[in-house]
Amino acid sequence: MTENRTKSRLIIDTKGIYYRKVNDMLRKAVSEGIKHIVLNNVCGQRYLGTDLNAAIDIEINGTPGNDMGAFMNGP
Repeated sequence: MTENRTKSRLIIDTKGIYYRKVNDMLRKAVSEGIKHIVLNNVCGQRYLGTDLNAAIDIEINGTPGNDMGAFMNGP
């Protein structure tokens, strides 16, 4: 996993990372005030964006799995 972070932006290489861990990383970033998240090398991870309780931008590069963003709180 590769992570590149600035004050308001986070870039995550999700290659080979199980979707639950990706979502844990997203929730942690949101709790730290990150407003823009880039997910690179997405390949079938499902349920991305579950339980995010903030107005953020998520840029997804690759092919997400089922229910992407479906369980966000107020997408």
